Amino acid sequence: MIRDCPISSILSNEFKSSNLITHCKMRRAATIYHDIAYLRSVMKIALPVFDVTANWKIFEDAVPVLIEMKLVGKSQKRTSRPTENELEKLTKALTERQNKIGSHIPYVDILNFSSLTCMRIGEMFSIKWEDLNEEHKTIIVRDRKDLRENRK
Repeated sequence: MIRDCPISSILSNEFKSSNLITHCKMRRAATIYHDIAYLRSVMKIALPVFDVTANWKIFEDAVPVLIEMKLVGKSQKRTSRPTENELEKLTKALTERQNKIGSHIPYVDILNFSSLTCMRIGEMFSIKWEDLNEEHKTIIVRDRKDLRENRK
């Protein structure tokens, strides 16, 4: 998605904090911090891995400013479960998507499993056969995000 943004035309060695701030103002997406994290990661390894000079240190200056400007920050906590109406809309859209030719992903099953277990995608897809206890009808959830840790 970043490739389609104006920021992608800036040479890595000419990248400035102001470019990052402008990008964040333009995008205004809830996941904008992901853009920043990905850019920083790629630019940090650009020289040793790709032999490309990149000004990755601008992130040290830009991120505190972006936080202060409220362009990035922690996502809003969702305190409610999806409504029946929301689940119906999701199910309808995902049914259409999984019924397209060439689709092999059971989107509706994934939605239902996630909804019933309150598991995140990463938690669901890290389940291994040895995590299943058929006798007790339980599974081990690896790397479960502990919401209590976020309250500190």
